[in-house]
Amino acid sequence: MTKQDEYRAKAEHCREMAGKVISPLEKEGWLQQATNWLTLSALSDRECRMKAAETNDPTHKKQMEVMAELWETLASRLSKAIR
Repeated sequence: MTKQDEYRAKAEHCREMAGKVISPLEKEGWLQQATNWLTLSALSDRECRMKAAETNDPTHKKQMEVMAELWETLASRLSKAIR
């Protein structure tokens, strides 16, 4: 499991917890934590892009670019689901 996978799983858990609590304050706290995990994931997306820019291997470069794009898409969808 990559760090991005881990961060997204934690964000999803927080979102699920937000759906289970009754208190608006608790819900807000869980959703904020989910946002924090997604922010960390986005930073990991940027790390993939930086690695892609640094490599001279075209195959590895393409893999890193595709990975970063996939993570951005997933993060965007999770972020919208949280709101």
